Amino acid sequence: MSKPNYPNYLVLGHSGFLGDAVYQRLLSLEFNTLGVSRRTGHDLRSIEVLNNILDENKIDIVINCAAHVGGISYGIENQDSIFHDNLMLATSLLESLKSRKVKLINPISNCAYPSKMTVYRESEFWDGPIDPSVLSYGLTRKALVVGTQAYSKTGGFRATNIALPNLYGPGDHLDPVRAHALGGLIYRAIRAKSENDPYLSIWGTGEPIREWLYIDDAVEAILRFSKINDSFELVNFGSGEGVSVANLAKLIVEEVGYEGLLSFDKSKQDGAMVKTMEAERGRTLIKYNPQTELKNGIAKTVSWYKLELSKLGIGDRH
Repeated sequence: MSKPNYPNYLVLGHSGFLGDAVYQRLLSLEFNTLGVSRRTGHDLRSIEVLNNILDENKIDIVINCAAHVGGISYGIENQDSIFHDNLMLATSLLESLKSRKVKLINPISNCAYPSKMTVYRESEFWDGPIDPSVLSYGLTRKALVVGTQAYSKTGGFRATNIALPNLYGPGDHLDPVRAHALGGLIYRAIRAKSENDPYLSIWGTGEPIREWLYIDDAVEAILRFSKINDSFELVNFGSGEGVSVANLAKLIVEEVGYEGLLSFDKSKQDGAMVKTMEAERGRTLIKYNPQTELKNGIAKTVSWYKLELSKLGIGDRH
């Protein structure tokens, strides 16, 4: 039963990886929650669709998890549709909210930061170009930050943009091309083990450093920010700790039990070499630190992938 004195939440893109996790957490807390996405028949690129949703429901807080995104290879191969869809999602949302007294929470990927940076600080968000490998998606995230500031001047909604590192955990895509890199690698390791492949190919040199945030920690941060009255043009959240792609792969194959060799395809792009977050401000604001250590998070994610893939006849439950 919903709680009458609590705010009404709207989760956009609630059937995606992050959106579903946010939506399910809100439901478990018995908050008043509406989830919409293309899978529920709502094309959120349409201003009319968004206006109808908002007109028909008394919404206090919008959590925008709607995005067209995938792994690095998917992003490179689908730059046009990624740019088009995400820009339409952003502009339609901002237009529909500009005269409404709501709070908007935008989780955005840290790929919007300049590629030259090794530690991502909010004060340096505008200090250089985005890495070409994620330009199509990252630029739309940057535009969303600009848009929230421009549209909030109308006196309508208040917005907080939360920059997050790479996410992982149960519920990610089962399509390895669409999954985040960590989830996609787990998928391929499980498949390689089941098919006795002697080599597991990994895109790039294995040298790039990436920070990973477990899905439950991301959800907790988003919900805590939604309860803060103040708005923030941009605030980082994460642990600030990175791991190389090579070491990440070793942790994954160990948990999966794959005993073949790792093969790094150096003909493929690495992307930015280092991506970690300076997030002390964000952690202080919400009085929360990520709780899930990488090794434990990988174990939980591997267990989930094994179970889900076994339903498709890939691998087994053990």
